[in-house]
Amino acid sequence: MIPTVLSIDVEPDGYFLDRHRPPGWRGFELSVEYFRAFRDRASRTIGRPIHAIWFVRMDPQIAETYGSPRWVAEQYPRLFDELAAAGDEIGLHVHAYRWSDAQEEWIVDHGNQDWIDHCIDTSVEAFRGSFGAPARLFRFGDHWTNERTVSRLEAAGIRYELTMEPGHPAVASNHPDKPYSGSLPDTLRAPGGSG
Repeated sequence: MIPTVLSIDVEPDGYFLDRHRPPGWRGFELSVEYFRAFRDRASRTIGRPIHAIWFVRMDPQIAETYGSPRWVAEQYPRLFDELAAAGDEIGLHVHAYRWSDAQEEWIVDHGNQDWIDHCIDTSVEAFRGSFGAPARLFRFGDHWTNERTVSRLEAAGIRYELTMEPGHPAVASNHPDKPYSGSLPDTLRAPGGSG
C-alpha cells in the first residue's frame, strides 16, 4: 500500500470575491456529493475505508465577504457532521487576501507577515468556535509558507502543516495581474518534486 493524503480545500467559488454579492460555495457542495460515491467505490476496490481531509477557509477574506469567518460552518453544519461521521478530518485552509479601500480590490499579501499572523489567528479562533476543538491540520493557500508562519502554527497547536506542494518553481504570484506582495517559494527540490 502506498500512503496517500487526499486533501480537499473548502472555499468559495472564486478568489477575488465580490464583497457585495458573495459567490456561493457550490464547489464544496459538489465535492461532498462526488466524494460520497467515490468513497464507496474506492473503499470496495481496496478493501478498506477511504477518508479525506477537508481544509476549510475561515480567514479575514471570508469574514469580510460573508460577515463572519465561521460562515461556512454555520451554513453547512449537516455536511460537516456527515464528513465527521464518515471519519474524515477537518482542517484549516488560509489565504492572505487583504481588502484595500485605496485600491478597491483584494491584495494577495504574502509579503506582510503581520497580516499573515492575523489571518492565522482569525482562522484558528473561528475553527475552535465552530467545531469545538482546535484545528490539528493546516494548508496555506497558493502553496505559500515561511518559517515564521510554521512557528506560529505550531504555537497555535497545529500538529500537521500540509502546505508544501512539490514541483513548483518560485514565482512572484499565482495572480500576477492582481496586486500582491511577497512571492511564492521554490518547491522543485521538495520531496516528491521534479527538480
